[in-house]
Amino acid sequence: MKRKRCGQTCKKGNIAIEGIVILVIIFVMALVSIFAYKTFDELNSDIASDEEMGSEAKDLSQNMYIKFAKLFDNVILFAFVLLLIFTIVGVFMLDTHPIFFAITIMLLIAFFVVTIMLANSYDEIMQDSDLSSYANEFTYTTWVMQHVLQLMIAAGFILAIALFIKVRAT
Repeated sequence: MKRKRCGQTCKKGNIAIEGIVILVIIFVMALVSIFAYKTFDELNSDIASDEEMGSEAKDLSQNMYIKFAKLFDNVILFAFVLLLIFTIVGVFMLDTHPIFFAITIMLLIAFFVVTIMLANSYDEIMQDSDLSSYANEFTYTTWVMQHVLQLMIAAGFILAIALFIKVRAT
């Protein structure tokens, strides 16, 4: 029996899995950035109070500290938007059977439950008094994570519509 070689004609995908990947990537990036900012704050304080450090090192550390939150906040927002765009474009490249549209709608419900759980986890972690002041510096990230369910519902239905349009066009 000859095996079929997968090329452009046998791509398969799943909107719910792709959504979970996006969600986990953004969740991890947000947590790592906020914990890194907290660590950098402590390091910057140590550098500023160290008598042996030169003024140039202290100034450089302070400038990096000031730019850190804004830079990583923008990176997270950029990554979120870019991942959504890539996923929407990827849906048009999938070769799927129409039955997968119905399955996708059911899987989206499970995806929304996972989204709620991760959003609540993020909110609970950021309510910690040690982290809340650092999390407030990440305005875009905080907004995205507070509205991630609404954003993922919109993205899920855009992806489902894109899949449906593609299915209807074939």
